[in-house]
Amino acid sequence: MISNSIDLYASHVHRETSSSSSSGGIKEFSLDDVPMTLKIVRRRKLEEEAERTFEDLKKYHGSAHISSANLMTCMGALASIARQRPRRFMHHVITAFETLQANLPPTLARSQVSSVRKHLKNQLLVLLRHQHAAEHFLENVATLLTDLGASREEVTKAMPQFEEVSPAIIHTWPTYLVLDEMPRCKWLSH
Repeated sequence: MISNSIDLYASHVHRETSSSSSSGGIKEFSLDDVPMTLKIVRRRKLEEEAERTFEDLKKYHGSAHISSANLMTCMGALASIARQRPRRFMHHVITAFETLQANLPPTLARSQVSSVRKHLKNQLLVLLRHQHAAEHFLENVATLLTDLGASREEVTKAMPQFEEVSPAIIHTWPTYLVLDEMPRCKWLSH
């Protein structure tokens, strides 16, 4: 029941925030589609409501007494929001994941902690595949993944191809992640 509510919260945030681009070529609804002059729906109020909903979801994610199933559902919802609205929410989601990694709920059993850590690792790998995360949060995500037991190979495999990432950004990446991969990059081989 609570998992369904979390999914509903996530879809609420998706619908009621502006989208910089639609993914997969499918045009999704966002507040960009709502005319500013529409009298029955106030765009600003919807944005504020979506922000409050996101904050509630983040607060629930950081709750000390959340069950493992609800925590993993929250992680999935937050990661989904970050992928669909990266410029607006990626930073907040990665910060929430960092906080979770440092402070797992004390009510979780040992097996649940293992499951939550594995799910967190998978969600971070999915986020790392997103160009925005790789360009702006690679060091944070790579550190978290390393703490969660991911190998260097897993991290580099999840990173986007160099051709997809700005050359200026790659030079800010930690050298231990890109040193072996640099020769593949077209613009560096001149």
